[in-house]
Amino acid sequence: MKRIKKIRVVFLACALTWAAWLTDDATAVAQCNLSFSVGADTMINCGTPLTIQATPGMGSYHWNTGSTDPFIIVSQPGLYWCIGSDTLGNAVVNGDFSQGQTGFMSDYVPGAGGSFGILSLEGTYAVTPNSNFVHTNFVNCYDHTQGNASGSMMVVNGASVPNQIIWRQIVNVQPNTNYIFSVWAMSAVSSNPGQLMFSVNGTQIGNILTLPVNTCQWQSFYINWNSGANTTADLGIINQNSSVSGNDFAIDDILFAPVCLYGDSIVVTNPSPPVLTVSPNDTICPGGTSVLTASASISGSTISWNPGSLSGTSVSVSPVTTTQYNVVATSPQGCASSPQTVIVAVLPAPQVSIGGNDSICLGEQVSLTATSGTAGASFVWQPGNISGPSITVTPGGPTVYSAIATSPAGCVSQADSFAVFTKPVPVVTVQDQFTICAGDTATITASYPSGSSLLWSPGGETTVSIDVFPSSGTLYTVVATAAGCSSEPDTAEVIVNPVPVVTVPDDQVICPGEELLVQVTSDVPGATFTWQPGNLTGSQQTFSPDTFTTYYVQAAADGCFSEVDSFTVDISNNCDCAVIVPDAFSPGEDMINDFYHTMQSSGCNITEFDFAIYSRWGNKVWQATEITEQWDGKTNGTFCADGTYFWTMRYTHEGANATVKHSDSGVLNIFR
Repeated sequence: MKRIKKIRVVFLACALTWAAWLTDDATAVAQCNLSFSVGADTMINCGTPLTIQATPGMGSYHWNTGSTDPFIIVSQPGLYWCIGSDTLGNAVVNGDFSQGQTGFMSDYVPGAGGSFGILSLEGTYAVTPNSNFVHTNFVNCYDHTQGNASGSMMVVNGASVPNQIIWRQIVNVQPNTNYIFSVWAMSAVSSNPGQLMFSVNGTQIGNILTLPVNTCQWQSFYINWNSGANTTADLGIINQNSSVSGNDFAIDDILFAPVCLYGDSIVVTNPSPPVLTVSPNDTICPGGTSVLTASASISGSTISWNPGSLSGTSVSVSPVTTTQYNVVATSPQGCASSPQTVIVAVLPAPQVSIGGNDSICLGEQVSLTATSGTAGASFVWQPGNISGPSITVTPGGPTVYSAIATSPAGCVSQADSFAVFTKPVPVVTVQDQFTICAGDTATITASYPSGSSLLWSPGGETTVSIDVFPSSGTLYTVVATAAGCSSEPDTAEVIVNPVPVVTVPDDQVICPGEELLVQVTSDVPGATFTWQPGNLTGSQQTFSPDTFTTYYVQAAADGCFSEVDSFTVDISNNCDCAVIVPDAFSPGEDMINDFYHTMQSSGCNITEFDFAIYSRWGNKVWQATEITEQWDGKTNGTFCADGTYFWTMRYTHEGANATVKHSDSGVLNIFR
């Protein structure tokens, strides 16, 4: 037997479990004496097919390419190995169940029948060519050996008790010999597939085989076993699944046989491939061109570029998007270099977009901003050749603005344009000023273009004219708006002059021939007064009527007239009461003429009295409300200076038939 070359490290790694059977320590079966070979190492031109033939006549072949044929066809260099094997008879009796239910033992019992067939009960088995023949719910599946009605297999209705032996057989073995233990199994129903464990002499070998959920799909269990010092092998197949539902399967073609293994390898080499050198990666803008170059170490090599199926040491490319170009050099012997790549990055051109207000009022400014998805892009605007991402303009009419963006790499965008439309601004006017009296109404009317709307402030009115009656001076502003454009505000000032209120004295009664000084006032400073009868003017009048008379007074200020007020003057027949007023005195503390006072004539019944003395500057220095009061010539505790002073007097006395009111004035001299 030709043993696998131990220097083939790769082969030994890939041979897996086969290698254990090919060591120098293994004692081969006497019949394993075949010379096995796959040929001598060789060199081929790159890509040229080579047939590698193993020694024919083996029971099976296993190549590292996965092939199971006696030969393989290769076109690439490398290490190729093959393991050939021959089995030397099956130690298992009735392994294909062609002899029925004989030659094996089982913890299960043969099926005895029921509503679904002879395998109606769990833990039963039957030998049959078709699984549906023994259970009506089992799928129609044929055996593994023949695959038709002429074959046989063991069909099992799995029990709910784990670790029960389904099939068992004890066979004789030769010590120190390699054996193959192989079983085929399939699911009869898809639910809860069987889980089969395999044992030799009570010890599990290999992994548990879980059957597929697909029914009628035969699956192989295959493992090697070395007999060592054993002379018998107790073979067992045990179901680990304890599910009641499903857990139904079949086994067939049980093989336990000594095996002869052979192996050999071959190294296939190529001539040296060319070494390829390419230009570095490149970047271009959209629409640009890049020149790619490559050279090969072997003269006469063909250089191919993809995509594009280009060839040559220099190619020009204009990709639309970033593209990786793969380049390979092929020598005249057909050997290809290691592929190289060159990336041509197509940098994105900025996608410029302009935003802003596209409709403004004439004379307004508008800010436009250009944006781009490219960081660091610069912008240029037209008209004006203005740089920057934003511009602020005041178009004199409809204008189209455009901008282009340039990326930091120099890629230029398509221009984006933006039209700004201008709308006319209306003009509104009102009369500048109105003057009214308090309580009166002013009508303010605006002049403005047709189609505009108005807004007055204060008030919020929207009419052409407004009627206003402010209590004080007020500014009224109006703005006209058309198509969203508002005029400059125009303002009307409404001046409100106060309406004076005239105050007249109470009704008077005087004695015949007596003069009456009458003073009227107004709450508005500077008001003028008109008296009737007589159409007199001024705030004071002196009357001496000889009969009962009614006097009417009206005040006027800045064109505003008060309500007319009136008082009466009657002539009394009870004029026998008089008040005597001295015209001088000398205050001091010498007890001579130290006090000043008025006196009344006998028969007077004075009910109201008001007497006041004023300095020549109009300051009140003393006042008495009772005719009996006396003045010591002091004001605020200090004697008044010598000189002339003025006095006023009003008093009322009750006569026999009327109440008579008197008023008088005069001068007073103080000396010492």
